[in-house]
Amino acid sequence: QLISALINLPLELAESYLFPRSDPKIHVERLVNLLDLATSAYPERDLEQQVSPLLSLLRKIYAVAPRPVKVHLRVLLLPTADDRLKPLGATNTFSSRILKLSSSPLAPTAREELSHLLFEMSDKDAKNFVQNVGYGFASGFLFQNNVPIPENALDAWSINDSASVGGRSSVGERSSSSSARTFGMVGGKAVNPITGQTLDSEEPWEGVKMTREEKEREAERLMVMFDRLVLFF
Repeated sequence: QLISALINLPLELAESYLFPRSDPKIHVERLVNLLDLATSAYPERDLEQQVSPLLSLLRKIYAVAPRPVKVHLRVLLLPTADDRLKPLGATNTFSSRILKLSSSPLAPTAREELSHLLFEMSDKDAKNFVQNVGYGFASGFLFQNNVPIPENALDAWSINDSASVGGRSSVGERSSSSSARTFGMVGGKAVNPITGQTLDSEEPWEGVKMTREEKEREAERLMVMFDRLVLFF
């Protein structure tokens, strides 16, 4: 009820209260911690009611937040270096639970609010968005919102080692010292753009070797199938 009340306030007029000079991050950390607890405690079918208002509030706050707070929110919500040891969304870390919720057919409002928040955290840039969450999680949102995908968005990319995140499961334990992280850039390793997993942690492929052209055709076929599946839901 308190969160629902906050959603209706003109937050742009309350910046000094939202981001107090003594600790500008204190309130957003509390809200993210509530999101962490909720996604741990409730089954997926209950998250529509339990976290949709919270995600709406986080979007409103992110829109008016000063840059250091925006960067800190990205650190708290986006996948970490440890998350990328497996395909994104494959573990039960906070970041993985967030990604799974962003594609949940059981929580349409929460899914939309969260997907928009993650896109806004990527500067509303399709390439940054794909790098941050992997094409598997990004494609449905981009397709539904008619956002074109740059040609090089699906190339494997190398990521900067200077600001990696430790991958700890508790939001409260995450260090803001990693706030200089570039979009989608943690760990200094090449990453699979489809799954978001680092290439050197993938299982060796023992199937039939394919040419680049064959891989591109297969990727296009899979994207068409995925887009049709998104439309179905």
